[in-house]
Amino acid sequence: MDDLQYFSKNFFLQSIEGARSVINDLYAKLMQDPRHEDVQIIEFIEIVKQQLG
Repeated sequence: MDDLQYFSKNFFLQSIEGARSVINDLYAKLMQDPRHEDVQIIEFIEIVKQQLG
């Protein structure tokens, strides 16, 4: 799994890529974590070749 993060005073953006099962497990954990608010998936696509890392 690889990720790219951007944060500012008002928001945090994270782009994550990896195996679907790993990403799904991570997302489920994020949704249960009270430190994370207003979690939104902006785009979910399958990739053929790794883009990050």
